[in-house]
Amino acid sequence: TLRVAQPREGGYDRERHFGPAWSVDVDRNGCGARDDILRRDLAKVQLRGRCTVIAGVLADPYTGRSITFAKAEANKVQIDHLVPLSAAWERGARDWPQVQRERFANDPLNLLATSGTANQSKGDRGPAQWLPREAYRCAYAVQWVRVSVAYKLVVTPPDKASLTTLLSRC
Repeated sequence: TLRVAQPREGGYDRERHFGPAWSVDVDRNGCGARDDILRRDLAKVQLRGRCTVIAGVLADPYTGRSITFAKAEANKVQIDHLVPLSAAWERGARDWPQVQRERFANDPLNLLATSGTANQSKGDRGPAQWLPREAYRCAYAVQWVRVSVAYKLVVTPPDKASLTTLLSRC
């Protein structure tokens, strides 16, 4: 049921179009989106105060590895936009009001803690160009579709083909 279209490329600027990173408190719990996702996705979470995650263990969905998170080495665990912001921009977000783009950038539906190396490897690519480990591909495809449907984002023909293949194997 996803609408398929070519992306409208160009013109994307992270700060200008989606706001400062982790700036919106989507669930209004007083904590930033990054800490909310770390609390959700890590095990053995340790906090400083009510919100700041300072330690925990990530079972990385993209790689399958266990990663020890410590605030001092925060770049080891990053928060990935499953549907990258640049991809969202090219697939419909450029037409949204600023407040909706900021909500999307901080929406837990589209956020996932993963290793810094996996996040950097994935970059701005979609399912036609990048895939996580085999055991997580079904969940990745389902979540890509869920986010695209929720935000009425189009999918590119190559991404639709990749998603269709992935979902047929679930």
